[in-house]
Amino acid sequence: MPTPLLGDRGSLLLLQVLMVTVLVAAVGVVADVGRVIGERQQLAATADQAAIAGAQAIDLGDYYLRGAQGGGAVRLHPDSARAAVHRFLAPAISAGQQQDLRIAEVEVVADGLAVRLQCQAALPFGSLLGIRSVPVSASATARLDVQPPA
Repeated sequence: MPTPLLGDRGSLLLLQVLMVTVLVAAVGVVADVGRVIGERQQLAATADQAAIAGAQAIDLGDYYLRGAQGGGAVRLHPDSARAAVHRFLAPAISAGQQQDLRIAEVEVVADGLAVRLQCQAALPFGSLLGIRSVPVSASATARLDVQPPA
């Protein structure tokens, strides 16, 4: 019967410690990536809502002058559309619903607008490595589409 070597004592413990460390790191990465994906989805929903709010700011003077069908499409009033986006997002920005939420761009064209938002996604496990947050951005567009009555 062979006798165990004294040099092998504790080698299984070292392997278990290494495996647990790798598993904890994997859980941390999955949690941080999930956090970033969730933050981006929430930011995209906010951008969609802001674009819809801005797209409701039609140019009333042009609409009353030409009507919905007479003389072309209904147009957005650029300043009113931008102001509507800012008004819609003001409570979310002041409440800090998303870390460092800011409006990156509001581009208004005749029949719609595009909104691009940015924020920071906090990384609970990444902060252990010195990465506290990563930038996240999302954009949405809304277009006016007035159909003539049937």
